[in-house]
Order: sequence, then C-alpha cells, then structure tokens
Amino acid sequence: MTFVLLLLLIIGPLSGAPVSATDLSGPWRLEFQQDSASAIYQADCVWEQDGTRVSGSCTSGFESIVSIRGNVQDAHVTFRFTVGTDSGTTMTFNGRLNAQETVIEGTWRFVDAQGQTGGGTFTATKR
Repeated sequence: MTFVLLLLLIIGPLSGAPVSATDLSGPWRLEFQQDSASAIYQADCVWEQDGTRVSGSCTSGFESIVSIRGNVQDAHVTFRFTVGTDSGTTMTFNGRLNAQETVIEGTWRFVDAQGQTGGGTFTATKR
C-alpha cells in the first residue's frame, strides 16, 4: 500500500497539466551585424512551426524573399537561409529564446561559395 501511494505521488505530477510548447509561428523582425562598429542589417520574417521544425521567409531591402529552414529544441533555436546572386552564401543563426518567447538572441555565421566565413550577433523580436 505504501509503495502504491508513493508511486502515485511521483507519477501524479508527471501526468498532470500538459507542458506548453514553444511556438515561433508569426511575424518576426531579424536584426544582425558583424560587430558593434558595423551596420545593422534588418529583415522582416514570417515563420511557421510544425513540431520542432521551423520554416518561412524573410524579406529585406538588400535581398528579395529568402526561404528559411530551422528547428527549435526547448529554448534553443537554429535557422538558416541562402543568399547572394548565385545563392552561394549560407547563413546559419543559433540562438536562445527568452522565457516570454518573444526574443531570440545569439550568433550567426556565413559560409560563401568560395569557403570564406564570417559572422556576428543577432536579435529576432516577435512582432
């Protein structure tokens, strides 16, 4: 009897209210730069989330619409897109989602068709 009661006390809280899932779906404003002295690039994005997968598109004054693909695992968010006239530069963003699920902050890296790399920091804010 004591074992059953103890088991119910342990399992009970685990089977209670469902855990809320992260939802990145909706409009986002992406801002990124290489360092504090460089220009800030901005893009307006619309993302959709299906399970842990994130997809959508971003538009800025420098590029036409680019498709993004990524994933979210707990508060860790990764997404990437390809830019450039030859679509040879891949940009990858790795960040952490805040508790309110309204801001992602992290770092980004690019690799171009010639193998050159670079990167910096970014912030994405849900609108």
